[in-house]
Amino acid sequence: MTCTLHVAWDERLVDYHFGPGHPLAPVRVELTMRLAHGFGLWSLPGVTVAAPAPAGDADLELVHDARYIAAVRAVSHWAEHPDASDGLQQTRLRRARTFGLDLERFDRDRRSEVVRERVKRDFQSGVRAGVVTTPTAFIAGKQYAGRVDPAVLDRLA
Repeated sequence: MTCTLHVAWDERLVDYHFGPGHPLAPVRVELTMRLAHGFGLWSLPGVTVAAPAPAGDADLELVHDARYIAAVRAVSHWAEHPDASDGLQQTRLRRARTFGLDLERFDRDRRSEVVRERVKRDFQSGVRAGVVTTPTAFIAGKQYAGRVDPAVLDRLA
């Protein structure tokens, strides 16, 4: 069965930082996308990858207060400073070390046919199961998309 999957992707997305401690660290996004690309997941039938169009004010205001949007715009110019890109690269390397990532192993695994097939099989299984975000957990037959409430886990313990 062929599925339809549209992946919104642009290299600039790894430049967005949600702040220290947020699970969506830019290095994780970048490594995930590189791994998926290396395994050929983006060339599977029904899968398209394209840069998203910038959201307009009306779209942004569907999920954010107008004052918040104005505040983000006010500080956005900081990332355009000439020193920002070098600092960003250093931040990525520091975070990679913090998470204990072995980039040599990542690269080796990315080229491994065994790992490639395992990831492809897991990816396709997730699509068939209706996984649309990470993390997604299946607990006692129920799907939990996003962070699982600790109370749910406590009830299962």
